[in-house]
Amino acid sequence: MTELSPLYLLAAFQVKHFLGDYVFQTAYILNHRRIWGHPGGLLHVLVHAVLTLPILLVAGVHGWLLPMIVLGEAVFHYHVDWTKDLWIYRAGWP
Repeated sequence: MTELSPLYLLAAFQVKHFLGDYVFQTAYILNHRRIWGHPGGLLHVLVHAVLTLPILLVAGVHGWLLPMIVLGEAVFHYHVDWTKDLWIYRAGWP
């Protein structure tokens, strides 16, 4: 299997992030990410996880490492967005 160059992987993850945070993010998701455990935030992370899977598969990641990376990214992404959105909400910023 041919390995993807790091530049292609970086570009793929940038496109994935754009899709997950702008194209597939609804008002429902955006308005509820600050509430820990709310389905809106969990849905947002699920979108990102689903978009990550094909990139990792094309990159040649298989076996136990694949779900561990997806899970790690999901947990990290969830908590970064939750913290950021809660901070913005509490500060009263739009």
